[in-house]
Formats: sequence, structure tokens, C-alpha cells
Amino acid sequence: MTANGNPFEFDYASFLVDLHGLEMQELWRQLTERMKAVWIEDYETMIGGMANIYQFEADKGFFTLFDLVDERVGCASDGSEEETDSRVVAVFGQSQLPRNRRDINRQRGFLGPSTRVLPDGYEKGHFIAYSFGGGMDSNLFPQKKSLNRGWSAEGKRYRAMEKYCADHVGTHCFVRPVYDTPTWIPSMLEFGILKDDKQLWVGWFQN
Repeated sequence: MTANGNPFEFDYASFLVDLHGLEMQELWRQLTERMKAVWIEDYETMIGGMANIYQFEADKGFFTLFDLVDERVGCASDGSEEETDSRVVAVFGQSQLPRNRRDINRQRGFLGPSTRVLPDGYEKGHFIAYSFGGGMDSNLFPQKKSLNRGWSAEGKRYRAMEKYCADHVGTHCFVRPVYDTPTWIPSMLEFGILKDDKQLWVGWFQN
């Protein structure tokens, strides 16, 4: 556990020590392989057992790690542990220009109106913002309005990181949710950006 009490905060910089001589694409490939192992281990700590992780390219250039509960073996779905929602473990990829116009009606129709399907103060946010290539479906999650819209101090920091990715097309980045309940609502979000100098900019945000 770190000094600020977050048991899932990790010093990713330790992974970069022997990777700095690599070309950026290869550095990112090797870095994500190492980070994925950390993310999956942490997620299984959250659920107290083995997850059933699938990786898929939900939006071109972005890969999602997803725990598909219905196909777990010896875990929550068979009654051996507390049942959890199927949910995103992490999303990672490379920022890009939006490919299509934002489909507001589709977002609003996802699961129904936010005021009916989500707790007060939450709305449908994007793990990967539309502004730098994010889409719908698995990319949507319940996000605090104050964070999503940049209303709070944390929200302003979050939006600054999103803006960096949008302004610097081709930036390697990731978002990983942390859960402290069985639902698909994260308690925290970790947002990471690999900058051109091969240093990681990582922020943690309460959700």
C-alpha cells in the first residue's frame, strides 16, 4: 500500500528502466504486457479469486481487458464467491482523431436514461473519451458528473489529461477502473499517458 492509502497504485516507472532504448511502439508493446499482468493481478485481488479475462479491440487502436463473469470457472458466477458484474478491467491504446460523429442518441439509449439506471450524480462517461478515439458499448461506464465534466478540481485534472491525448494524436495511454463493490461502477480511475520523452504521466481519480 502506498503512503496515500491506495493499495493498487504501482510504480510503472520501474518497468521503463530497461525499455528506454527501444523505439516507442516496441516500448509501448512491452510496457503494456507488463502492466497487464499487474492490472489482472490487482483485479483478482479486488474480486478475491480468478477472473475470466478477454482482450478485444472494441474501438480501432484501443484494446479492452474485460471480465466476462458468465464464463468464469470456479469463481463468482458459480456461487463460490460474491457475484460481480461483467466489467472492464482496463483499456489501453493510442489516441487518434474521432472516426465518426458523436452518436448522442445511441449513448442516451444505452441501458436507458441515466437518471433511471445510474445513481444520483452519475452519468454515462467514456473510459476513452470520444475526443481522442473512444466509442460506445464496453467503453461506457457510470462516471461522476463532476469528474466527467471537469466541474471539480479532480475533474479539471482529468479533463487536462484527456485534452493532452486529443491534442497529441498518436499518444499511448490507458485507463483502468478500480472497484470496491460487485457492480460495474468504479470507485477510482487510473489514467496513464506515455509522453514523447518516454515518461509516464499517471493520475488517480475518485469516482
